Amino acid sequence: NGWQIQPNGVTVQAEIEKAISTLLKTETAVTGSGRTDTGVHATQQIAHYLEEHLLTQVDFCLDLHSGGTTARYVPSAFLYRRDGVLMDAKLAAARAFGLPATLVVDAPMTAGSLLGACDRKGIPAIACEVGGGATLDRRAIETTRTATLRVLHHFGVLADPPEDAPAETQLVRLRFGAPSAVLAPVSGGIIPRVDPGDLVKATDIAAHLFPMEDQSQPPIALRVPHDGMVTSVIARPVVRAGDMVCLVGTPED
Repeated sequence: NGWQIQPNGVTVQAEIEKAISTLLKTETAVTGSGRTDTGVHATQQIAHYLEEHLLTQVDFCLDLHSGGTTARYVPSAFLYRRDGVLMDAKLAAARAFGLPATLVVDAPMTAGSLLGACDRKGIPAIACEVGGGATLDRRAIETTRTATLRVLHHFGVLADPPEDAPAETQLVRLRFGAPSAVLAPVSGGIIPRVDPGDLVKATDIAAHLFPMEDQSQPPIALRVPHDGMVTSVIARPVVRAGDMVCLVGTPED
């Protein structure tokens, strides 16, 4: 029966409030930023409770992702660049996490993201991308499990660290959009020529694109915009004009 509490019928708001109140053993209200009535788009709905109540009770945040359906990622931690003590805490957590790469994003934080909310509250937060293309293999699961145990030890949640020591993580500066992205100029079939984690040079071929509207045309060679590390590659075999084919970040010391 939608989001908002109603006298008769089960609603999302009522069930969330009941669960949180049970967990915290106190009556708790939740404010939603949207509704799920017919014809109303609720994708961007954000619970006010998360930022104003739950995040005030945590010391750190770890946001785990499997890479989604559209791209494959180098196993990596992901954080927003900030100055001062908060940035130092994020980098220390990413090094304890110990995945091969740590993507440091310059782009302004998304207001509705969990990492953005943590930044506003001064809470060190990192996300991670492991796998992708709607798949998650056994190695990725075990890698993420061990990395999670390491970061829990780092923050004092676990007394003993896992046996596997963290690998040295490579910091990679990533800027979404033109500086880092290889985009499809037209719609068509795509064959990537790079993999996540590859070190590439400017003008290396990132992919071949076969135009859909005129199949008599030769494939278009899409080239890497600058030297760096490939952080993600499209997982779909067909792209539309403007789709991201791959992202290339710049390794940092």
